[in-house]
This record gives sequence, C-alpha cells and structure tokens, in this order.
Amino acid sequence: MKSSLELYSYINAKLKTRLDLFIKKENLNNAIQAKTLIESFLPLRSTPFEILEKIYSSTGDLKMAEAELFAMELNAYLEVISLVEEPLTSFVRALARGPEIEHVKNTIRLWFDAHVRGRSIDDRTVYCYRGPTIDSFNINKILSANNTDEVIQEFLNTSYFAVIKECLPNVVKLGTLFELETALDKLYYALLEQACKNLPRSDISIAQKFIALDVDIENIASLVRLNTFLGLCNTDIEKYLIQYEDAVSVKSLKTLYASENIPAAALVLLGKKYAGLASLWSRGDLSSKLATLERVLREMRNMEARKLLAGNPFSIGIIIAYFILLGDEIVSVRTILNAKYYGLSEERIRSIV
Repeated sequence: MKSSLELYSYINAKLKTRLDLFIKKENLNNAIQAKTLIESFLPLRSTPFEILEKIYSSTGDLKMAEAELFAMELNAYLEVISLVEEPLTSFVRALARGPEIEHVKNTIRLWFDAHVRGRSIDDRTVYCYRGPTIDSFNINKILSANNTDEVIQEFLNTSYFAVIKECLPNVVKLGTLFELETALDKLYYALLEQACKNLPRSDISIAQKFIALDVDIENIASLVRLNTFLGLCNTDIEKYLIQYEDAVSVKSLKTLYASENIPAAALVLLGKKYAGLASLWSRGDLSSKLATLERVLREMRNMEARKLLAGNPFSIGIIIAYFILLGDEIVSVRTILNAKYYGLSEERIRSIV
C-alpha cells in the first residue's frame, strides 16, 4: 500500500483549493441581513453558488435553485472519486451513497404519492435529479410504474435492490415509507463501515469517529420524526434506529424516547459521550429537545471537521472534513434562501442557520 503522503498529497491540494472557494462568513452574514430574496443572492456572487441567482432570475422558481444545490453536492462526491485511488475510491464512493440514497428516496416518494396516495406529482417531477450517479436507474420508468414489482425491477442492477424488494410491498400496505427509508439509511452505514475497514490503519479510527457521530445525528433525527409525526410507542421504535458500535446505543435511545424525566433521560442518552449537552434538557417538549440536540450534534460535527483541517493533512480527515463542511454550507445557503422566500426575520434565520 502507498504511504499516506503518496495517497493524500494530490487530493489534499485539490480540496484545499476547493475549500478556499467556500463562502466567507461575512458574505453569509450579508445574505442573512438582506432585505429580500433577490438581495440575498448578491453575496453569493463570485462563489460556486452564483449560478443560483441566474437560475432564479430565469425561472422565478426557487425549487429549481434547490435542485441545483443537490446536483452540486452529488457532483462534488463524483469529482473526488475521480481524483483518488483505492482504498480511498471505495470509501468516497460509499460516502457518495448518502446523497444518492436521498435521490432514491425522493424518487420513490414521488411514485408513492402518485400511485398509492393518488396525488398529482406533475408539478414536482421537473425537480428530479437526472445527472450522473453511482448506480443508475430510470427515473421516468419508476414514476410511471404501475405497481411495486415494476418499481423494484428498475433497481435490479443497483446496490439498493435487495432493500427495496424486501420493504416496498410492505410500506405500500402500511401507507408510510418510513420503514423503507430507514432500511436504506442502514444500508448506507453498512456500506460505509465496510469501506472503512479497507482504509489504512491510521485512517480507520478517524473515519469511525465521524461515522458514529453521523449515526447519532441520524438516530436523533429519526426520533424527532417518530415523536412528531408518527407517535409510535417505545416498543416499536427499535427497527427504525441504526445500531453502530461507537454510537449511542439503541437501548439508550429507547429509554430516552420512553421517558420525559429530563435528568434521567439526559443521563441515559448523553452519558459520558455527550455529558456537556445535558443542559439542553431544561425546557420544551420531547420533540423540541430532540431537535435542539440534533442541531448541536451537527455543530459538533462541524467543529470536529475544522479540527481535522488543522491537523494532519495526509489522512482521510481532509476528505471527510471537506464533505461535512460542503454539506453544511449547502444547507446554510438553502435555509437562507428559503427563509427569505417566506419572509422570516433575521433573528429567526440566525436561530436555524
């Protein structure tokens, strides 16, 4: 196997250049302070996001700009895949499954709305991503499929086939896609963990730490959905959570979900790992506490990513940090533009960005 210097010197230089193009904090602040949606595009000029203004100016459709943001994120993964070699290629490909699975979910949601719920999707199909992916499938054939068998068949040559084949018929009967979406998320982390094991030994612990933090975020987000939208009882939630060795255990999460006893629930969930976050459990209902915790965990991940950038430049850390910070930047831009579209106050925007 090549040395760390040989593996990472080229991609490190490339990604540092990409990071230099990220939006400066002052520009992001100016976008938040803008009085209108049109004005919020101005600080994005001379950044990779300046295309969003052109899209909105020509279409008047903010969702088209959001579709471009998704394309930018997935294409960033595909670009890095082309710039590295094994074992990094397999690991980045596994990371790229994250946005690609969101693409799979969105496609199936549209089919589900049209063919199970009987809703019109004509106004939404235009926003579907149709660019390059890791695993290809025919979106148009899926959206026009008459039954679950036809949908499943379109995923035959993808990594998602087995999961979709097993789950789709049942979720149609239940009338909710949550079980399928959870199964796809579990597949993502399984593929990521498998790719992680093939990394150089010095990289494995770095990757595992961030996988665990991602699993914690994903599980907290699932608890928010379970509590807010589905209202499932505690005995039903385990199958919707992801088990990962270094993440908060599913058993602890079940205890949290079942209890509104703030001190006890916080200790069970946070334990030694997130002990400093116990103060979050001082006010609000369970859903608001979970949502706040999810946001703080994301902020922690961002801080850890920045530490990686300041550390050893010849490790998997540079790649992980790049994608975390890119994802956060895309979320910030999307949030600001949507907030301006709906006329939210500057104070409200700062509370969610």
